[in-house]
Amino acid sequence: MGKTCFVVLLVLLMAGCSGDSESTEQKSLFDMNVEEMFPGNELAQKLALAAADGDIEEMDELVAQGADVNAVGTYGVTVPCWVIQHPNKKGFKHLLELGADPNIIWKGTDGSDSSLIHWTVRRAATDGDMYTDYLKMLFEIGNGDPNLAIPDSGKLPIEWALLIGDESIFKFLCNAGAEVDRRGEYGKTIAQKAGGVFNYNLVLYLLEQGVNYKLKDNHGYSLVKSMNLNFTYRPAALVTEPSIDQYMWFWRCVDWLEKRGEKFDIPADFKRPAKLDTTPADAIFANKPPKVRPTRSSFIHEVNLTYPTPAWAQDQESRRNIQSFFRQKGSNIIYEFIPKGESLNNWNQYQTVTGIYSPNTSYEAFLQAAKDKLVSRCQSDTQMELTEKQADSQLLHVVCDNQDMEGYLFLGKYKNTFMTVYQAWRRTAVKNPEQRRAKVLADMKGIKMEQGFNVVPMTDEMKQKIKQ
Repeated sequence: MGKTCFVVLLVLLMAGCSGDSESTEQKSLFDMNVEEMFPGNELAQKLALAAADGDIEEMDELVAQGADVNAVGTYGVTVPCWVIQHPNKKGFKHLLELGADPNIIWKGTDGSDSSLIHWTVRRAATDGDMYTDYLKMLFEIGNGDPNLAIPDSGKLPIEWALLIGDESIFKFLCNAGAEVDRRGEYGKTIAQKAGGVFNYNLVLYLLEQGVNYKLKDNHGYSLVKSMNLNFTYRPAALVTEPSIDQYMWFWRCVDWLEKRGEKFDIPADFKRPAKLDTTPADAIFANKPPKVRPTRSSFIHEVNLTYPTPAWAQDQESRRNIQSFFRQKGSNIIYEFIPKGESLNNWNQYQTVTGIYSPNTSYEAFLQAAKDKLVSRCQSDTQMELTEKQADSQLLHVVCDNQDMEGYLFLGKYKNTFMTVYQAWRRTAVKNPEQRRAKVLADMKGIKMEQGFNVVPMTDEMKQKIKQ
């Protein structure tokens, strides 16, 4: 069976609801086509497109003609940024071989200064295997600096691995030369940052490696003073509930520091564990299977979207059974996922995530267009049931009997960005359709929309360059 109405629905829906969003004066990196990202630089535009296609011969010809692999475009980004957003490992690798510098700081006008290293670490930590190879290439080929700090904030690449909780990326960066005794954003040490995300297993490991725990951040807080907050302002569950994963690691850190003369303000009614565990702290990096992420996170326009990993790829055996596709048309961002061995034109299981920045579209118009397109494309037998409704989102259970299709469709709005998440399956192709239905429903209820990129007005100079 060819690609069904649902896939067509989401692409056409976003195009149909976009109004004049493609001509809006508000642009984020994800909104931009190659002409807007590298205005007035035709060679850079062609080089970016050739790299995204993996066309090595064309890339070499363009460089011979004068194309600069480090050409700076809108918001200060360089050519490899385009390839990270339009993934092609072959093209990305060759850009680095041609001299692309991953250490250039992007001086964004929206305050989110970054670099190719920071950007790729975040993508690798959130999107997993797909971007890990890109990260490796930055250091193995591009001579990337693992300690590259953003000038204004001091943020280090390794902080993204901490914030997202990916120890494999943390370890990779350490092996690449990241120094764990450095201070990053707000002057906080890596140990303070790890404690801030309640990863005291990692804190203990860092202490055992000899990090300076007496260093203070920009607010005068040391690691001990930060940890003391767990006895006062923060919920006490971390220090009172043995069932919590980090409970034992926290108390082991307290014990380690007390033995070196540090003092904690522990209330009398806080009961310490009777016996401390002795599991080596470096077990966090032991040869164990990579984490299976039940959720993924992507920055799409104004949204940091957390959405479920496809139901068919949520255990150790199946976690690699996934093909990912990315497309962008104007302001439309489209991610598609299918199992290996299937195609976008012939699949039994499917998931897509789409987003569009459209300030001139109302939420009501978006919802109505979605439902109208669904009915018109899936013919008269479409069954659509509202299963959950929030102020800014809806979750629909959709059945299309004539195509043996069932799925759940999430429709949401965050500021001026509209999101859809859709997961579908052919009922005869899954072992237990009822179990699949319950699983996907539970996963889809966990979708979160949080602050993503700032979409800022284009300057007159930028608009003039694009017109040229």
